[in-house]
Amino acid sequence: MQVREIKQHLNGTRQVFFCEALHLDPQVAVLRFVVNADYATDPSVARPHRSTLGYFWAGRNYLLYQMFGDNQTLLGYRFDVCTDVQITEDTVRWTDLLLDFWVDPDLSQGQFLDEDELADALQHGLLTPEQQAAVAQAREQLATGFRDIIREAQDLRSRFVQRVS
Repeated sequence: MQVREIKQHLNGTRQVFFCEALHLDPQVAVLRFVVNADYATDPSVARPHRSTLGYFWAGRNYLLYQMFGDNQTLLGYRFDVCTDVQITEDTVRWTDLLLDFWVDPDLSQGQFLDEDELADALQHGLLTPEQQAAVAQAREQLATGFRDIIREAQDLRSRFVQRVS
């Protein structure tokens, strides 16, 4: 089943991605996105991946993308810090809070990305106090617990594969 992933940016713009729903309920969604020609040529998006599995949890301040290259080679994991994750029968919507966290495929290390964009947004007052608190909470959770979250996502994927087989 096809669903829309809608990424809302702080500046009011949004991106829409058409994905395959692998699992969808009001609390958690697992979506597959395959890079298409429009996405691959979008100058605002520089991504070396060919496909992703996205894991979205209602009520959490992060989401997770498992990134794959050619021949489904795992490139790594990217967490996006976010708020307002909403999962419906045909849409997964969330607000991007700029900070990302990259984890190598072997789970040996992670690093925060886009800290400069976050600092600029904070300086210009683009994040509400609630969003600032969400960033701080997610930063702590990801720095100390990214391996556990990735294992949880892998468990979701395993359950899905068993149900489909």
